[in-house]
Amino acid sequence: MRAPETFETDRLILRPVVREDAADIFAYAGAKAPTRFMPFKRHESIDDSLAFAIRCADAWQSGAAFPWAMTRNDTGQFIGVIELRLSPPKADFGYILNEAFWGQGYTSEAASAVVKWAIQQPDIHRIWATCHPDNAASAAVLRKAGLSFEADLPKWENRPQLNEAAGRSLLYARMKALPNQGVKSSYLRTDECKDIASSVKHALWCMDKVHYHPSEWKWFTLAIHSALQGALVSHLTTTATPIGAINNKCAAEWLTHFNGEGPPPKKTQLLNFPELLKKARKPGTCGGGPTMVSIQISDIELGWLSRFHENVRNQFTHFEPMGWSLEISGLQPLGALVARIIEAVIDAGWAFRHEDYDWVADLRNDLRRLATVRD
Repeated sequence: MRAPETFETDRLILRPVVREDAADIFAYAGAKAPTRFMPFKRHESIDDSLAFAIRCADAWQSGAAFPWAMTRNDTGQFIGVIELRLSPPKADFGYILNEAFWGQGYTSEAASAVVKWAIQQPDIHRIWATCHPDNAASAAVLRKAGLSFEADLPKWENRPQLNEAAGRSLLYARMKALPNQGVKSSYLRTDECKDIASSVKHALWCMDKVHYHPSEWKWFTLAIHSALQGALVSHLTTTATPIGAINNKCAAEWLTHFNGEGPPPKKTQLLNFPELLKKARKPGTCGGGPTMVSIQISDIELGWLSRFHENVRNQFTHFEPMGWSLEISGLQPLGALVARIIEAVIDAGWAFRHEDYDWVADLRNDLRRLATVRD
């Protein structure tokens, strides 16, 4: 399988790197800022750049990789390199841009064209790329090219400029949509714990989309609210389900039923969101385990979460006839607070007691991402 030799976008022409590009390559590959996060050693002379250009020509000839020079279509100016490697059923790519052209969308434009072509190939079902956790600009390029965050990879990449022999990387990927194979079941099988975990994952998924779909902030808020409410209910509920997370009147009706003295309540009345928060703060309210366990939520945090419930979540859910202007600067700290509280619920040892170690570890990893993610 071979990639096209050229791509044309609105502002760029991508064409194979040639020996004559050595001086332009050295302009970025010998510079400090563009090479900071790169896995290759910064070029010390134009001879290093010439060697790279020769490697690019050899790669094109053998099909081992397909490195394109990014050139402006109005001036022909060389501004960087993007390289695709095909290994069916997957492909990966990387890029580097001369610092003089940063912040103008050129890399996103080139990456989008390469990704679009690759994922359309019958034998390619997945395309991926990585970036350093601190390289927010590169992560934005990957999101704009249609990739989504998948994993935080420890000990993944050698980065000479950072003295990292095996540093962390963030993995982004895009998969080909599966053909519709027909609905095999009319049921969604889940439970409280799986719903909490899927809500956290959906919040992270929304965070990867808000850069080009700001409306995903709405679904981010609903996802973190759902995750926290589910965690609180699971933390408070005793083995006599649903005692612990319901109001006193409903609890009395359930106890009467458990004692064989009456029917179950016609409707189970859960505590509302602020009441769940208040109860979880009290020692001895955990559904099981250590009797004095409580979840640390300050008065300020309680007020913040209660206002979030009343003024944001309820408006989004009940659709009163009004327009919204949502201040998004507080949503990421709110996500971090939700992540901390759910981790405290995990530490209490009751809500997720039936899940295995790997499942809980995966949830903790997602919560830590939610606590540190930045727009």
